[in-house]
Amino acid sequence: SEQVLLVTCHPILKGVQMLRPLTKLLQDVTLRNITAAEVEKLYPNIVIWNDEMIRLLPETSEIELKSGRRVHFQQCCLAMGAAPVLIGNGQRNIIGLRDDVSVAHFQSAWEASSSIMVVGNGGIALELMSAWVRELKAAEKESSSSSSSSPSQRVRRKEKCIYWVIR
Repeated sequence: SEQVLLVTCHPILKGVQMLRPLTKLLQDVTLRNITAAEVEKLYPNIVIWNDEMIRLLPETSEIELKSGRRVHFQQCCLAMGAAPVLIGNGQRNIIGLRDDVSVAHFQSAWEASSSIMVVGNGGIALELMSAWVRELKAAEKESSSSSSSSPSQRVRRKEKCIYWVIR
C-alpha cells in the first residue's frame, strides 16, 4: 500500500473508538486520544512526524516544515483544523480553549474563581454558558434544600458572576 506521511504539531492524536449509526445519515462518533506510536503500529504504511508545515510549494509539489525539512509529495491533503482567535496572549487570567489540556486548566480556574467572563459566540461559548446555568441552578437548589452546606459555601455559590461578551 501507499506510504502516508502525517505531519502534526500535536503529540497526541484523536482516534475513532466507536462509530454507532443513529439514522441513515447521522452517526455517533466516540473519539479517544491516541499516540503516534500506536497509529504507526496499527497502520505500518503511516509515518508520523511531530513538526509543523510552514509553507506549501505547489510548483514543486513540496511542503516546507518548521524543522527545515522539505517533503516531496504526490498527493497532499491539508487538514489544518480551525484555529481559535485567542486574546490576551498568554496573560495569566486569560485562558483560550483549544484542547483537552486547556479545558482541564480552565476547569480548575473556574472552581477557584468568583467571576468568569466568556468572550465569543461560537459553539464552545454557548455550551459553557448552558453548562454553567445548569450548574448554578443545581447549586442553588441544593443549597436551599440542604442545611448541611455551610453558609460560606452558600455565599460562594451565589456570588459567582458570569459575564458573556459576544464578539
